[in-house]
Amino acid sequence: MIAACPLPEDTKKLKTEFIINIPSAVATGGSADNGCDSVFTSVSSICPFSNNQRDGYNQMFIHKGQTAHHINHMNDNQPEPLNPEEGGYEHYHEKVEGRKIQARSDSFKDHFSQAKLFLNSLSKDEKQHLYDAFSFELGKCDMEIRELAINNLLNNIDRDLTEYVADHVGVPVPPENNEST
Repeated sequence: MIAACPLPEDTKKLKTEFIINIPSAVATGGSADNGCDSVFTSVSSICPFSNNQRDGYNQMFIHKGQTAHHINHMNDNQPEPLNPEEGGYEHYHEKVEGRKIQARSDSFKDHFSQAKLFLNSLSKDEKQHLYDAFSFELGKCDMEIRELAINNLLNNIDRDLTEYVADHVGVPVPPENNEST
């Protein structure tokens, strides 16, 4: 018994199929002559498909281009998604009565309370390590990025963290406290 999957139209060079060979003894319900108890003696996956998994164990393809995602600046926006006419994804057109909106809840606007909870869950030594790590990493950035990170991010998480990192990277401490509760 042989099972095969058709290939997309854009793979004209490769005329291969995904083939699973099942021993005839298993397919007919008899016993295998070679004494092998395995159902699948050979599974060969050589059917090319696009899943953007470019690394890992048993990766055998040589991918073209530097990126595996569509909106990019490095590879001229390649790979590009297929049009619906070519078999690409198309949104389901649903008939709706009443008002249907695409909106986020107000809780989605809270970006800092989870970071505050994480910071509060750390021990004294872990907190000190995190403070030092922020100071070290931001110390490698331009002054403009340091000020943005301290004023717009760290100041919204924890005032002690903001003061410690600002003091160590040479940025003035923000005058107002925007710490989340």
